[in-house]
Amino acid sequence: MNPFENRKSGSGTTSSGSQSRKKMEENIIEKESNEVLLEKDRTQNRGWSWSNIWSWTWKPTSDHHLAEAEKRMLEMVGVTFDQKMIEIEKDVFINTIKVGNGPPLVLFHGFGAGIGLWLCNLKEFSENFTVYAIDLPGFGRSSRPPFLGNTVQQAEDYFLDKIEAWRKAVNLDHFTLLGHSFGAYLAALYSLRHPNVIDHVVLADPWGMPSYNPAIAPAKFPIYISWIARLLKNFNPLAILRAVGPYGPGLVTRFRKDLSKKFEHIYKDPSIVAHYIYHMNAQNPSGETAFSYLLGELGWAKFPIIERALDSLPQQIKVTLLYGENSWMDRKTGHTVRDMLGDRAELHVIKGSGHHVYVDNIRQFNDLITDIAKKSKQAIKEKKEDL
Repeated sequence: MNPFENRKSGSGTTSSGSQSRKKMEENIIEKESNEVLLEKDRTQNRGWSWSNIWSWTWKPTSDHHLAEAEKRMLEMVGVTFDQKMIEIEKDVFINTIKVGNGPPLVLFHGFGAGIGLWLCNLKEFSENFTVYAIDLPGFGRSSRPPFLGNTVQQAEDYFLDKIEAWRKAVNLDHFTLLGHSFGAYLAALYSLRHPNVIDHVVLADPWGMPSYNPAIAPAKFPIYISWIARLLKNFNPLAILRAVGPYGPGLVTRFRKDLSKKFEHIYKDPSIVAHYIYHMNAQNPSGETAFSYLLGELGWAKFPIIERALDSLPQQIKVTLLYGENSWMDRKTGHTVRDMLGDRAELHVIKGSGHHVYVDNIRQFNDLITDIAKKSKQAIKEKKEDL
């Protein structure tokens, strides 16, 4: 049974702040209360330690802070949606938004991001798709079970196994899968592992596509990046954000002005986006830890997509690659993949866009995804006629 059919335990919100948002808030409060009790039990089982006191007092964040920051981000979506914590195993939940009608579309956000960053896309997508936007395992408001592995395979399994358990929990048989950046990397791997449920995969400015090339790397990044990468090689990518404690929110506001600026046409207050980014990444870094085992030199993937035999995907699966015109991602590898896959693959350049293609050029990005929906509906219609 699809858990979204049980409306008593579901929740919703609108841009105008209605009774459905009140239900969402009540659901959040109930979940937070349960998590507080669970955390209290875990703490008691661990025993008292200075490290626990340090984490409580040093980082100005909590699950409640993150829930509030997410709620503020989603206030201007402009369409009513259902939101639910989907339990995929005991005490492990995937934060999920469902909205719209039509063929299903699943959204994977990028590294250190969350469902709130699809703010400018959900309404239009919902006009042609039934959209499922999730916080990836170990990120956002989804559960953060510890990553206990130490290999690339174990890191991939950490994400992909939980995503597959989520798919089964929401009873999806076939869908279009759209991933951005690290989410695109996972979308490609998921499609290779579970091709029987994928109709179309969209890789938006994907991370982890090319093989590491030391001849290209120095030209791609400033030399100080190389030194920083070596310095932080044995740390999680966002460890500094947590290490600076109460200075973390200000650090995000100051150094990620670019991301806040992208949403200024919606939110004049840049702290709304900055606080959301901070509270997502100041939490327990389990997903971040798993991601660190996928990283190679200078942020390249240890086992890139180009080396994954994408041409082994069944012929009926369509592949669309989207790149920002001014992105630092390697578009040449995208062209190689397109040529390798032939007629079933397309590559589009998002004009004037950097890495964040979903918000840098909202019009072109949304139009391209809408076109995919129309083609999907036409294919379904033709299939029914053939029957």
